[in-house]
Amino acid sequence: MDNIWIKDLIIEQLTDYNCFKEGWSEKFHPLKLIFPEQRTVHAKIHSIMTSFGTQTWEPLIKNIATRVGGFTVKNESDFNNNAPILIPKEIQTIMDQRRQQKGENPQLKHSEWYEEVVGLAKRYPATDFGKLNSDIFNGIDVWLEKDGSEYIIESKTVQPNSSIGKSMNTKMFQWYTLRALMPDPPKNLNCWLCFPFNPENKPFYDVNQTKISPLIPRIESKCEDEIWRFISADKIGWSDILEQIESAGEELKDMPNFF
Repeated sequence: MDNIWIKDLIIEQLTDYNCFKEGWSEKFHPLKLIFPEQRTVHAKIHSIMTSFGTQTWEPLIKNIATRVGGFTVKNESDFNNNAPILIPKEIQTIMDQRRQQKGENPQLKHSEWYEEVVGLAKRYPATDFGKLNSDIFNGIDVWLEKDGSEYIIESKTVQPNSSIGKSMNTKMFQWYTLRALMPDPPKNLNCWLCFPFNPENKPFYDVNQTKISPLIPRIESKCEDEIWRFISADKIGWSDILEQIESAGEELKDMPNFF
């Protein structure tokens, strides 16, 4: 299929970075005095890599999911601004217990908690709704729906830190709980940690399984084609995206003042 639109999207996102806009100023570093041109290139690349997830991968996930995979993108603001202000204490207590149990036994699935908390939410409903308290909860960035099931996806760097699994486990327990307490919770909800590609020369989880624990590889975390093939209904894979990234690079070479 024609995936040129992926190349166009990548170019559109890349050229929208502040470091390529008029008025951008490079912060001083002594290496600028030794490697002036290289230091400027490094500053721009660092700027891109810092926000590549939110500015490139997340829009690409949403576009592939809707244009190819038959998904609907739900407005994450509806989640972040209309969630329970607080989790009822009865549910909070049980959630903390289940989260600790998951940390001790990673084979316990988040889906089991969601099924349980949907029932708990009927007994202990939330009463006040509004903007998420950022001191307590984490908002979401990608929220998809298809055939009555919902998907909350968090895209992260492919070089995760040693605590990524523990922090994401906390986030996911919160998201499952908050969604269960919101109106019309879906029968199926999937929260995934997403790694857009595998930078290793060996299977991704061989290198990173300890870091992402207690998340279950391929079920609660997705890497490369585990995410791209799913959201595209098996029509687009990582090799297709790489081809368009390469084409974007060739086109950007001819763009004046891009670098």
